[in-house]
Amino acid sequence: MTSQGPYLAELNVTHYDNECTKKPVIIPKTKENNLLGFLQNNKEYSIFAYLVDLAKLSGLFNSDQVYITLFAVTNKEIKKHYPEEVFLNLDLLSARKIILNHTLERNISLNMLKSSRSLYLHNKADTRLLYERDSDGNMKINRVIKLKNEMEKVDNAIVLFVDNIIMPHDLTCNLQPFPVC
Repeated sequence: MTSQGPYLAELNVTHYDNECTKKPVIIPKTKENNLLGFLQNNKEYSIFAYLVDLAKLSGLFNSDQVYITLFAVTNKEIKKHYPEEVFLNLDLLSARKIILNHTLERNISLNMLKSSRSLYLHNKADTRLLYERDSDGNMKINRVIKLKNEMEKVDNAIVLFVDNIIMPHDLTCNLQPFPVC
């Protein structure tokens, strides 16, 4: 094969002019009353907010067009079960698996969950979480993670609170007794 024309710097895509003609990248402002704003403005969720940022899901959680439910975990609850270094050393895909495992496809309120004794919840990681409510009214996810009787409604999501990270079944940090399918 031969070249069809002379080599010119103007035709070389790696050649740049001295003047920058690019416009600055505008980063959308975090809205205070949406899911990302809730996580960033509450210091008790700073580890969870760090995971969202590490997983590059900030844009999704800042969007007005999402309609999701998030199981959020406080720093205090996370530190009971894991050293902080576990999350500081995570890679992007592991962080994304964890966050998507905590995110349900639709808005599901606490009252909707309480109306059933047990059900499978389909999350954005494309797995199922087992929700159960016993005769005393205690609610659990995957039989070991307690779901608190609290709910926060923000503009683009519903936030429910759990007492531990819902680890995906393929991450071996904390094997949970109930396999997630």
